[in-house]
Amino acid sequence: MKALQASILIISIFFCFSAFATILEVKKEFYDSGELKTETQYIDGIKNGLERNYNKDGSLQRETTFIDGEKSGIDKLYNENGSLLSVTNYKDNKKDGLERDYYIGENKIMAETTYVDGKKNGTKVLYDLDGTVMIEEKFKNDVRDGITLTYWGGGELGSESLFKEGNLLWINEYYRSGFLERVITFENNKAVSGYLYTEDGKKREMTNAHLHNTNKEIEQFFKNE
Repeated sequence: MKALQASILIISIFFCFSAFATILEVKKEFYDSGELKTETQYIDGIKNGLERNYNKDGSLQRETTFIDGEKSGIDKLYNENGSLLSVTNYKDNKKDGLERDYYIGENKIMAETTYVDGKKNGTKVLYDLDGTVMIEEKFKNDVRDGITLTYWGGGELGSESLFKEGNLLWINEYYRSGFLERVITFENNKAVSGYLYTEDGKKREMTNAHLHNTNKEIEQFFKNE
């Protein structure tokens, strides 16, 4: 009788563990020529854990973290020589947190961008190869909103611009010496008035030709985004 009870208990425990057991596996894909292409961790048939993508020469191309089938965590992209191209934080398949982009082959940060729920929100900073800041921009829901600053190579302020919901309102530009060079006012992203300054402080109003050339520059700026 005791033996029968023990057998029943063992069987019950086995079925309980079976009911809650998870299946862990690593799936691999290969190039037609036989080299490993991807290896992905799965739990119960759903991507959970690390996925690695490889180039044909065996070098690592990408590492992505998944939770319940969605990108959530760190995503790293590599150059063929093994240096980082980008490191991005994801949450529920959307960029969320800090993204870093790197100069190709340099392992030096080129840009840092903050995302919330898949959209740029906060500060974006662009760096020179030596690590000095070149541009600082403010974003809200994927469009510029706030003050954008640019810098000369030595760190001196080059310009400051105000954006509101993606629209450019004004620009102040500076000589490397720190003296004001141009002040321009915009409406609907078009330059409508402005002043030019010499380094000794002499001021003159911008002509229509000056405004026209400025608008060509601004149009190119928005096209290159």
